[in-house]
Amino acid sequence: DRYEREIAANIAVARKLTEAKVLYPRRIHPEPTPARLEILQDFVKAIGIPVSRLRTHSDMQALLKKVHGTPQEYAVNFALLRSLKQATYSTKQEGHFALAADDYCHFTSPIRRYPDLVVHRQLKQLIAKSSKTERFSSDYLDFVCEACSLTERRAADAERALSQMKLLLFLRDKIGLRMEATITGVDRYGFFARGLELPAEGLVPSESFSIRETFEYDRTSQRLIGRKTGRTFQLGDHVVVEIARVDPGRRSLDFKLIGQLTD
Repeated sequence: DRYEREIAANIAVARKLTEAKVLYPRRIHPEPTPARLEILQDFVKAIGIPVSRLRTHSDMQALLKKVHGTPQEYAVNFALLRSLKQATYSTKQEGHFALAADDYCHFTSPIRRYPDLVVHRQLKQLIAKSSKTERFSSDYLDFVCEACSLTERRAADAERALSQMKLLLFLRDKIGLRMEATITGVDRYGFFARGLELPAEGLVPSESFSIRETFEYDRTSQRLIGRKTGRTFQLGDHVVVEIARVDPGRRSLDFKLIGQLTD
């Protein structure tokens, strides 16, 4: 598909520039830290999935394949994403962990990303065998990588904030609306859930559970466990929630738990 073709083009261009010893703005995605991998492995084992190790990209792919189509699939997907670092731009050859690529860059969108435009210019000069192939100094390229990584994060944060505000304004007069949602985070005071059809994310406080039960928080398995019944709420579970409170000023949304869905 188009996405796969774009990735292939990015890898091909990055390899070409690397072989020519051209310094360029790489798209890097560092490996997860050992601490994050240990937390992920403990979580996976805690929800009943035996794994011998989780270190490499191949290990991650094997884990995703193992849980595909199982009740634990959503939980593992969320936990794995949380263990990964954020992709950035750099001139250092640190590789792209998620794509299992030693050399990777952004090349396919020069009209909307400056690093792509820089790579286009460098590749064009290389193909033309121009003597000015190295016209971008290492200091300038380092500046480009740092600046573009920062502005990219700011743009993503601004986009999320705008989307959240629009959703809250849309939902403020819809108190009582019910929706199916996925648990995206668990803590001792309740859990966070995100709608399946409407991407609104809010808090489901434990006091909103219409269940006469005391729940204990298990940090390792990321779940709430009922002391009497053993009923659990964990990362990736599907639930039915009802909008209880909307506060656009504070950018907050509270849900009330209605029920739990089973796959």
